[in-house]
Amino acid sequence: MPRESTSFMKTAKEFEARLISALLANAEYKELLLAIEGLQSNFRKVLRVNPLKRDVLPELFQEQLKQLQPLENVVDAYSYTDKESVEHLELWQAAGLCFLQEPSAVEVASHALLEEPGLIVDLCAAPGAKSTFIGERLLPGVHLLSNDINQKRAHKLSALMSRQGVENASIWSLPPKMLAEEVAGLASLVLVDAPCSSESFFAKRKEKRADVRDSDVQNFARMQFEALEAAYRMMQPGARLIYSTCTYNQIENEDQVESFIERHDDLEIVLQQRRWPHLDGVPGGYFCILQRSGVLAELPLEGFFALKNLKQKQGFIRNSLFDWRGEEDLYHKSMSSQWAGRSCDLNEQQAQSFIRGESVSIDLAKEYLSQPVRVTWQNLAIGVGKAVAGRINNLIPKTLRF
Repeated sequence: MPRESTSFMKTAKEFEARLISALLANAEYKELLLAIEGLQSNFRKVLRVNPLKRDVLPELFQEQLKQLQPLENVVDAYSYTDKESVEHLELWQAAGLCFLQEPSAVEVASHALLEEPGLIVDLCAAPGAKSTFIGERLLPGVHLLSNDINQKRAHKLSALMSRQGVENASIWSLPPKMLAEEVAGLASLVLVDAPCSSESFFAKRKEKRADVRDSDVQNFARMQFEALEAAYRMMQPGARLIYSTCTYNQIENEDQVESFIERHDDLEIVLQQRRWPHLDGVPGGYFCILQRSGVLAELPLEGFFALKNLKQKQGFIRNSLFDWRGEEDLYHKSMSSQWAGRSCDLNEQQAQSFIRGESVSIDLAKEYLSQPVRVTWQNLAIGVGKAVAGRINNLIPKTLRF
């Protein structure tokens, strides 16, 4: 386990050595430390509006958005600095109207879109900020495959995609090498938001900041190597690969990409960028876009993602509306436009209780009893329950309860 300390300055020796020797001069390094301390108290995220639900945005929500600063170069995204500035935020989130995300992550995800039919693979997708961004913006004929090796995190990712109303997507939980065997040569774009030493998270830690040991860095570098090699196997000729981390050290960033290109001479760097706390006002990180030589082909993805082929696949969790058993995902259906059953609109107090996982006391007509009920607030879907005598039992996935 990393060593813990109450003082970042006392535990920064290895961190300092890597940055000063490879990337930053002494003076700039001191600016970085001050900026990291400042970010602890200067809360800043991006509030993303879900374009899939733009047509149902309540007037109050739209009025509140006008008080936020629009993000440059990203439509439907706003700089968000005050947790109290958006009234009813938890309910807006529960309805899938919006999503909170780190500024640097939004920038990376904005590059991971396709304008032509094809397959996008998000290889290390949990907790889901980038996958939901991509999924909300899929064009016709584009399929998103979101994967995470940790099954618990992958199931939460699946629920998040449902909450946001993402349709043409499948969720998996496989090691990168095994997933590469399933989709070898099919992907038009692969996103590798790699596991890393997460030095940018120093900006979030105060009492429990931890130094990153060289052994930690080397361990993450090994996992990144394996993820990149798997991603390469998934890419068809002409495909793009986006590699990103939330760490500062060169070993996991430029050195990793340089080594990857040396192993595969049909790759070239299209774009390579860093973001720093002292230069950009965000926790920061690194990303690189690589292009494989060749021309993209239009591949028959429909056959691969047919449910009959997926039901027995190891690691498969859900494809659009259907889960791994071939059954409709009830929560997903309740949050989509495909719901055709009964609905019940709650008042604000009831709705707040419901999104926290509680059952709600309410008298419903006999025809509701023992039936799944779409639960709404101000006619916005916030989940699903089962009506019994005198109440609605809560069926929102436990991982999404506030």
